[in-house]
Amino acid sequence: MKFYGKVKVKKVEFMTEDVFKMIVARPDKIDIKPGQFFMIKNVELYPLLNRPISVSSYNEKEIEFGIKIVGTGTENFSRLRVDDEIILTGALGNGFDLKKEYKKVLLIGGGIGVEPLKGAAMELNKMGVFTKMFLGFNNECFDINVFNEVSTEVITFSEVENKADYMGYPTDILKGELAKVDYDVVFTCGPKILMKKVNEISKANNVETQLLLEERMACGIGACLGCTCETVNGYKKVCQDGPMFYGNEVNLNE
Repeated sequence: MKFYGKVKVKKVEFMTEDVFKMIVARPDKIDIKPGQFFMIKNVELYPLLNRPISVSSYNEKEIEFGIKIVGTGTENFSRLRVDDEIILTGALGNGFDLKKEYKKVLLIGGGIGVEPLKGAAMELNKMGVFTKMFLGFNNECFDINVFNEVSTEVITFSEVENKADYMGYPTDILKGELAKVDYDVVFTCGPKILMKKVNEISKANNVETQLLLEERMACGIGACLGCTCETVNGYKKVCQDGPMFYGNEVNLNE
């Protein structure tokens, strides 16, 4: 069941200078799947339009969002305090497909795109699936303690030396990883250039991919046509047909 209405903020915590987590009360009888998103709006503050924010994780009482400050709207979200109210619409879209036959899953994220992988790893963990995470960051790594709790193994990458396990990008060692471990699927979310390369390497190694696309959205329900993406079956709406697409159905060329 989808929800529209006000919920209270339970926590806002900065993880880096411009990345924070916001935890809100979960409405009763609401269905959520890893990879889905909510349209979020401040009750009183600018902006007037909703912002699409992917779910990081959730439990019976709370929903967590990992948010990067990229403008006035997300900055205002970071200023919310406990018991402030926001307006939620969702959960929206089609999330990751957690198939029962999966035994080994590799999850690859970049930047704030690591956050939607958290919920997927949590659910896969409950299913008894082996998961390994390649998490890439521009500089400082964040939320690593939580990722270590929800995944079998976590490897971090940073563009800055001595900030992570590896200096570089998750795709630097992906080919070798896929040759070494027989993964059923690769989940990925992050910058388009990262997902494009992950998809190409995975295809070359005959490994299925699920890509969580991120696009600007005004409505989140398919009415504005502002978030279309090119697929083998024509243009589709990320908010309604996605945001998860299989790697063999989308064209990620710029």
